[in-house]
Amino acid sequence: MIYLAEKSEQDSKTFQNDIAIIGCLWENMTMEFHPDKCELISITRKRNPAQYPYVLNGHQLKHVDVVKYLGVQISHDLHCDKHIDYITSKANYTLGFLRRNINISTPQIKKNSYKTLVRPILEYSRTVWDPYITAVQQVKAVQ
Repeated sequence: MIYLAEKSEQDSKTFQNDIAIIGCLWENMTMEFHPDKCELISITRKRNPAQYPYVLNGHQLKHVDVVKYLGVQISHDLHCDKHIDYITSKANYTLGFLRRNINISTPQIKKNSYKTLVRPILEYSRTVWDPYITAVQQVKAVQ
């Protein structure tokens, strides 16, 4: 991940130069690299931000509104709606799988399955989208 605060067109030229340097480094290390898998996100509050066409190894980078980084969905406006939708969808899918497949199990097995498979999905990076509740729980745990 690379980033730059762009305030002028010169900043965008500097960023393009940095991207080109990274592309040359990959070629020199003879490692396989897929620039078509790279994405570009502009984090801003502007309604119509300037989107410069950045190129990496002859491929134009795709501008996206949401990017996944370490399991967290980061949106262009830094709202957590997309991440919450993604996490709840993933947790509901896993919960549905458990309901279908351990329907006749004991309550303890159901509880352990939930704690092992569903709860970690909901708790991973929760400080990003719900910092107040996480902070309150941490304070209560210390007391």
